[in-house]
Amino acid sequence: MKPPGWLKASGRWPTTSPWDLECRGRRRVGRRRLVSSKEAAILLGIATDEDSLIRHFTLDPADRLECELRRRPQNKLGFAVQLCTMRQTGRLLWDNEQPPAAVINYLADQLGIDARLYAFYAHRVQTRFDHSRSLMAYLGLRTASRDDRRAALVAAINAAANGDHGLPIATAVIAEFRKRNALLPSLHSIEKIGLGGRAIARRRAEKVVEVLVAALEGIGRRKDDGRSPRHRNGKAGEALIARWLSTQQSGFCFQSQSPAQRCSPVHLCAIMLP
Repeated sequence: MKPPGWLKASGRWPTTSPWDLECRGRRRVGRRRLVSSKEAAILLGIATDEDSLIRHFTLDPADRLECELRRRPQNKLGFAVQLCTMRQTGRLLWDNEQPPAAVINYLADQLGIDARLYAFYAHRVQTRFDHSRSLMAYLGLRTASRDDRRAALVAAINAAANGDHGLPIATAVIAEFRKRNALLPSLHSIEKIGLGGRAIARRRAEKVVEVLVAALEGIGRRKDDGRSPRHRNGKAGEALIARWLSTQQSGFCFQSQSPAQRCSPVHLCAIMLP
């Protein structure tokens, strides 16, 4: 199978890790970010602790058989690295991404191959591409479709309704892709989905605020006792503030919250219900 058109045109695999580019100071000017470089490494990085190595990088007999189908030792080792990386992170290796030495040594010991041979792995783009296609079929993964991205957007909206921080939103997006057995898109695409979901959640929260303000104005009109509209709305606002104080939140905490947090169902019920 031939590589896709964009791969043939550029002659390169997908770009290196976005958080590595950030560390080198080549951040895109003016680009909005959902997560920091450290958070991105936590979400999509290759784990190297002992528990993760045993859980995600231990080859079972079926894995060993798939690796043995490759002819050269470096291709067997490289195939094993890609296999375990996809199983742990749900993504492909980036171009020129060097897996941690602990991972390479751990897999090389299982296969009885010199770990230094990994440096010769996949000099040909076609080899790495063929391996990735075989691994997707072996692991039951597929390229993310439009339906997968829509489901991830819904997950981002639901996560943003409970908070404005980017890490839980990105985590929800990644979890939705993994639940649907879809290969993770690039970090840039994940951030775009998360930022879109957060923007939608904020707009929904603002609409809830507008409805509440209209309801308060209606209460003031029904309880009109001949005083000015400003006085009526002020009384309704005082009642709202009194119920808000009963939730034992400080004014600074309320002001620092996002619209989605202020209008979450639990918070609104605590304020509005008698």
